[in-house]
Amino acid sequence: MTDTGKDTRQRLLKSACLVFSEKGYHRSTIGAICQKAGANVALVNYYFGDKASLYDAVWRHAFEYVSRECPLDGGLSEEASAEARLHAAVHAMLRRALSSGDTGTFARLMVQEMACPTLTLASIVDEAIRPQADHIGGILRELLAGDDTDPGVVTECMLSIMGQCLILAANRPVRSRLLGDRDFSAEDADRLADHITRFSLGGLHVVREAITGGRRQ
Repeated sequence: MTDTGKDTRQRLLKSACLVFSEKGYHRSTIGAICQKAGANVALVNYYFGDKASLYDAVWRHAFEYVSRECPLDGGLSEEASAEARLHAAVHAMLRRALSSGDTGTFARLMVQEMACPTLTLASIVDEAIRPQADHIGGILRELLAGDDTDPGVVTECMLSIMGQCLILAANRPVRSRLLGDRDFSAEDADRLADHITRFSLGGLHVVREAITGGRRQ
């Protein structure tokens, strides 16, 4: 592939990221993607095969990008405290959810996928979502009762924490209308990460007390 070919493929991929994240898979057209990329429709077949294969390439590209730019571990080592690692994960999820640029593309794709799932959803869950859920679940077990923690309790706590972050990606139109000029943006990620982590640690403390009966771990 020549350098020009690489550029064309990247333009198509970037344009597809924008169109799919704005309209979802079913309402997006190859024509609209190619028009935005300034490329011939035939080039999608040449570089990607078909619309479904292009969509698969888009979510993988978006996930690789956000994982590199906003890793859930925040660059912390495994020796960091569980509290610090939880804060890093929350901060990363918020940056992903609140970004209006490339960093937020995967979150916007997921909002579209949740609203109208495609056959790609299984791959997204297995390759992208589940490993991240396992990462957060490991931190929560450490903060609760260790390996003795009921997996169901870990799941409930994980969903409670992730939900506080992901709702900021899922309800942008409602949130903007409801909050007006008090709406959140990427600039609020640091402050919100502090708040959600404090709030979550308080809840986890209550759950841990209920599990252990107040015994020290």
